[in-house]
Amino acid sequence: MSDVWRERRAGAGFGLPHAVKFERAGFRVKPVKARFRSAFGRVRGPVVDIFNEPAEAMIVIDLGGFRRTEIVLELTPGQALLRATRGELQFEEPFELPPDVDSGHHREFLINGVLQIVFPKKSA
Repeated sequence: MSDVWRERRAGAGFGLPHAVKFERAGFRVKPVKARFRSAFGRVRGPVVDIFNEPAEAMIVIDLGGFRRTEIVLELTPGQALLRATRGELQFEEPFELPPDVDSGHHREFLINGVLQIVFPKKSA
């Protein structure tokens, strides 16, 4: 390792100062290559997020590639069942709804493959 690089690493904000201490003590410090694995290879279905806010509950589902005509939402008291079918691609997922939502007055938005279902809370 050159002296210029060693000084640069020991300087403020450059590298790891403790690496220089190990090198002075006779240990060889070599950089570690990080390995990153993509989580997308392990995803088996669309990504689903459920938000329970004070005024409303929202379900957000990434259904990239599906059209609105290929998506069916079935509502029962306390539960929603979402089905999306296109050719051989199928997705079916039941969701438990919070007890204080008004499932009869929900709103649905499909924007760029992301389905948002908003359920207002029942007024007390």
